[in-house]
Amino acid sequence: MNQRLKRKIEKRRRQQICEALDLCLQINGLQKSEKELTGNHPTAIMHFWGHIGMGIFMHLDGAERQLLPDILRSGWTGLGKWIRSFVNSGN
Repeated sequence: MNQRLKRKIEKRRRQQICEALDLCLQINGLQKSEKELTGNHPTAIMHFWGHIGMGIFMHLDGAERQLLPDILRSGWTGLGKWIRSFVNSGN
């Protein structure tokens, strides 16, 4: 693989990370959010594992400690599109 192609792949991955983080912030907002205070609204948690990908954990009725997510997606491809469809669906 030549250097140009490696740089293109890295640039695309950076774009995907930024897009996924932006969409998670759109779902969550920047304010402090505790289920007891804000009620049952969707919560997105983004995990970034630099060398293997990233993951999005979705809690549809708000996040609680020790509770497994309702939806989990991981990898490099398709996360932004998946989150965007969730945001646009009005959940």
